[in-house]
Amino acid sequence: MQMLFPLAIGIGLTYYVIASFVNKTDITITPSSIAKVTGPFPWFGNKRVEVADITDIMVRERSGNNDNIYYVVIYVDRALKERSFTSQISKKEQAEFIVSKVREITGLKKEEAQ
Repeated sequence: MQMLFPLAIGIGLTYYVIASFVNKTDITITPSSIAKVTGPFPWFGNKRVEVADITDIMVRERSGNNDNIYYVVIYVDRALKERSFTSQISKKEQAEFIVSKVREITGLKKEEAQ
């Protein structure tokens, strides 16, 4: 029984390392929805959002450990709450590309500041 905990930790770390090297994230944009899927190994964070539930989409700059800067694609839902669509993106241009493609394909307009 004492060996189960270290064994579980070892298996979990092995899975994490393999998934980190093998997995990739695909973002699919259609006129009616946007989806983020990570695979081929099952991983948390897969998400699908209907365009009808989005009022705006934007890039937010964040800072992590050691003041590392990263970017997150955020959407605003019908309740006017900001929700994260992506996790950490290291290059601002990549995050802005995702937002521009979502706007282009879905027809979402940029909200005007009031």
